[in-house]
Amino acid sequence: MLNPQNVFFDTLETLVYNNHPYKRSVRPQDLDGMSLSSLEKVYRDRFGDFSDFSFFIVGAFDEVELREYCATYLANLPTMKRKDKIRNLNAVPFKGKQEVRFNKGVSELTMASNVSTGSYKISHYNNLMMSTLMMVAFEKLRENVREDLSGVYSIQNWNTLERYPKPFYTVNTWMTCDPEKVDMLNAATLATLDSLRLGLYEDKYVDAAITTMSKRYEESIKTNSYWLSSMERNLWLGMPIDTFVDNPKVYAKINKKALTKAAKTYLNFDKNLLKVIMLPEQKQ
Repeated sequence: MLNPQNVFFDTLETLVYNNHPYKRSVRPQDLDGMSLSSLEKVYRDRFGDFSDFSFFIVGAFDEVELREYCATYLANLPTMKRKDKIRNLNAVPFKGKQEVRFNKGVSELTMASNVSTGSYKISHYNNLMMSTLMMVAFEKLRENVREDLSGVYSIQNWNTLERYPKPFYTVNTWMTCDPEKVDMLNAATLATLDSLRLGLYEDKYVDAAITTMSKRYEESIKTNSYWLSSMERNLWLGMPIDTFVDNPKVYAKINKKALTKAAKTYLNFDKNLLKVIMLPEQKQ
């Protein structure tokens, strides 16, 4: 917590999820209540019942031989036939508009984030559309804010998808910049995102994003790690585990018209907007 960047992201995460204890970083005081016996209790509880575990195995293997291994090693793991249920802990994001400013650190550097959120319909098409939108948004932010305006040191954007308690998404922008220009640059950030909603961009940005994603897919599909992570993620999102093999077909459906429609849906900073700005501490 002595690192200003850690403090910034801890504050951001805390505000996004209304200070929910399950959605913020571990803090030093949280460690005071831990003990080896309590950790062991949790471990034995979770790994004493494999009846509802899902196992993914990818790679080059003999299926008959693998089934024998599963019967020998996985089938003999302890089970208690419990029926665990995912509880609603009300870990939901903020609503409405809010701006938080605070001072931390002595370097001449400011961090600023804008977060929006809303309900989400989980589907393979929507997931890839969101990824494409984030890629196009990054290119426009890089050009409009970092390159055309002075004072920005770095700028990024990303999204998150959550299934529980009800599916929702968050969209986040983050930049480091000159403290004296933070308000002007942040306004330019939001204006750039708004231009995507209005369709004020060229087709070439969508084409470039699809080309990049297609090339990444062609390389990734060759690796076991991609298959494994994709199947795990799909299971968690409640989707068929093999949807990613249809990525090329979905890419072919994405164009500027479809992306602009997605931007109107997901870049709703006019409805839900959390601004977090960390300024340097004033010199004594």
